Amino acid sequence: MQKPDPVKHIFKTAGAAAGLLTGMGFFGLIFGLAAGALLDQLVGRLQTRRKLRRFIAAPAELVIKKTDRLLTAASAMIITIKLSDSESASTQLIIDTKIEALFPALKNGYSDLIRDLLRTEDFTIQTAEAAADYFRRHSELTEKIRLVQILEEVPATENERALYTHLMRSAGIECLRSRRTEPAASANDGSEESIDLALLGLRPGAGEDDIKRVYRKLAADFHPDSALSLSENEREITSRAFIRITEAYERLSGRGRKTSQSSTR
Repeated sequence: MQKPDPVKHIFKTAGAAAGLLTGMGFFGLIFGLAAGALLDQLVGRLQTRRKLRRFIAAPAELVIKKTDRLLTAASAMIITIKLSDSESASTQLIIDTKIEALFPALKNGYSDLIRDLLRTEDFTIQTAEAAADYFRRHSELTEKIRLVQILEEVPATENERALYTHLMRSAGIECLRSRRTEPAASANDGSEESIDLALLGLRPGAGEDDIKRVYRKLAADFHPDSALSLSENEREITSRAFIRITEAYERLSGRGRKTSQSSTR
């Protein structure tokens, strides 16, 4: 059980003490608690806004000692907005309705705040890449599934396909992608090996040690046993991802063995 953070309620506590000192007794206590709670809320929102501004300005430089659900959700929103047509009303509706429903941390106006900050900050591909990396490192399995569900409803043009694949790979969710949105093997740099590497979140040219290390991490993250508490649909998605990860690793390992055997002849 998580202990309450006394710092978050410092004004509420101080207000209660001040209310008692006024000599108004119970009414002073209630008034002090209410005034302190309002101050706590105001200060907390200002601190959150500052944290989000720092995160959006430089996601890669913000050191987080522990996983922050709001920043994980913010990362998902940054990725979604970067891959979407912000001028499209239908796409905007998808983002507005889906993102808050699937990422509750964005409620209470935080999604609007993030959108406003993205308009004022220099929103580059590097920002989206850093957000995707944060999401990969800190997101839970359910959050990975939810982000893919949102992205697969956001239409991407042919020019955005490479960026779409790049950010999904950076976010560690390429293996959850449905067959209908996967890049074809005939696409640019779309050899079967490149697609298998992308499925594991790796770039072309990755070595055997990197492939093995990443596979073990993904296999643990997406093992069916890790999805026992999820919904039936989410368990099915996780199981499918696990199978695809394993198949990609086996194909890559097979190619590596063939290359080693050829070089020793």
